Amino acid sequence: MTSLQTQDPIPGANLSLTNPEWAYTFTTQADEQGYYQFSALAGTHILTADSIDFKSKQLEVLVTENQDSIVDLELNSQVERVLYLPLTGDWLVIQKPGCPELTE
Repeated sequence: MTSLQTQDPIPGANLSLTNPEWAYTFTTQADEQGYYQFSALAGTHILTADSIDFKSKQLEVLVTENQDSIVDLELNSQVERVLYLPLTGDWLVIQKPGCPELTE
């Protein structure tokens, strides 16, 4: 599992493999290199991945009996730049129509 923007691994990312038909979910975390592994019965499963600072991703995975299924995941960063402006001087109060009057 890697970052789409940097191609760096995402260690500690949370992953779950769910089979809604059989009502089970397995969970694991990606290791330091971004690798993860599940043991699951053959069938169609939903793989979900998420990590702090990344958008979660969900996709359908077909697990075939006696075969390894390799799924390379890339997560999109969801870090947004926040601009903080210093406030100096008097406060400016903007009254939104329909809101109660502000009192000091």
